Amino acid sequence: MLFSFFNVPLFVAFIIGMFWKRATRSAGFWGITVGTGAAVTVYAGYKLDIFSFRSDLHESFWGSIIAFAAGATAMVVVSLREQPKPDSELRGLVYGMEIRDMHEGRQPIYRRPVPTGLGIVVISLLLYFYVASLA
Repeated sequence: MLFSFFNVPLFVAFIIGMFWKRATRSAGFWGITVGTGAAVTVYAGYKLDIFSFRSDLHESFWGSIIAFAAGATAMVVVSLREQPKPDSELRGLVYGMEIRDMHEGRQPIYRRPVPTGLGIVVISLLLYFYVASLA
């Protein structure tokens, strides 16, 4: 229940704000507000026997889905009614507008994400098998 109340609307604002450069600050506010209101409405309707679900978990899933859809719709509607920020203010904040590193040549291995990530996965697997062998 709390997940659909709080996490889903925040997730909507985060994802849309990160991947859509047209999203605005007030759209994030309204997306969170409308998403939370939708989740609370579904929960209240379930508890007051207005809506029927098979279980509390089923209500939570549907509350999350409705909160996501309502929050995303609110963000899109509000964003389309406002002036977008210029691209120069969005550099490094929105996907596809990242700041490229200006250094020439190869970076050291610890500064590259793929080798570092693979190293972490390998170390994690080794530690997992080590701990599993102790049991």
